[in-house]
Amino acid sequence: MIWQNILRSVLVGTDRYPVPDAVLAALGQEAADDAARTALYALPAAFVLRRAAAPIEDTPATAQPPCPESDRPLCPAAAVQPLVAMLRYDACPKVLPEYFELLQKRGWRLPPEIIPEALDFLARKNLFSPAVRAALEPEGVWLAAQNPAWADLANTGLSNFENAAENPDWPASVPDWAQDDTLLETPDSELVRLLLKSEQMWPKALLHLVLEYPLRNAHPRHWSPPKHLRQLLQRAALRCRPADVLDMAPPDREWPYAWHSELVQFRGVVQFRQKIWTTFGA
Repeated sequence: MIWQNILRSVLVGTDRYPVPDAVLAALGQEAADDAARTALYALPAAFVLRRAAAPIEDTPATAQPPCPESDRPLCPAAAVQPLVAMLRYDACPKVLPEYFELLQKRGWRLPPEIIPEALDFLARKNLFSPAVRAALEPEGVWLAAQNPAWADLANTGLSNFENAAENPDWPASVPDWAQDDTLLETPDSELVRLLLKSEQMWPKALLHLVLEYPLRNAHPRHWSPPKHLRQLLQRAALRCRPADVLDMAPPDREWPYAWHSELVQFRGVVQFRQKIWTTFGA
């Protein structure tokens, strides 16, 4: 009844109903210098607990072991902003795995209050992975153990990213290989399969070859790119180095209409990634 007790304190006033000591003990908090401040401190803690765990009235009477402490510093507010955009506004959600990789490499951790929302989103999108687990430890893994909907994070051993056996090194000749447009035109060619599967960063020369494919082949304005070429462009947006794209001139309106539209979306994803890279100092 933690949540109900705190709501009662807020609604009727702390003079009439201060937050009970038992509630403060359950939240691991101490009383402040006055009852109103105590309620203000207890309210966000109870809200996070309510979001993170099963409904309060169904939680076991026995207190769970506390979450292990982390020595990693909290990430700055600027690093939380792109995460909020992805979680709440579905902005470039495919960038989320890279976000958590950068968070882990930077040695930062998320503010605890955003973790339940992140876990909800990751569970819905089936994006739990070793990289995500490492980035969310220890708070995220501890919270995931409290909610069956998030249990996959605690148990994850494989990733939606390709593991080492499924992420082969590229031959050094891949950019040269890609100059053969017949390989780009064939959806089941070895080159297309490799580009869609590998987690390797795309070199700039390869990026140019894919982006400029319609111009090299003099496709008319009404040309509609096949599905695998659109997939290649979407993959390039996630695996290119943002600076390699932003150095290029924006897409010209003389390009085929459908390809121009794809390039505008492509560039938007790259610009979003660039903001994240800048925030994390990548």
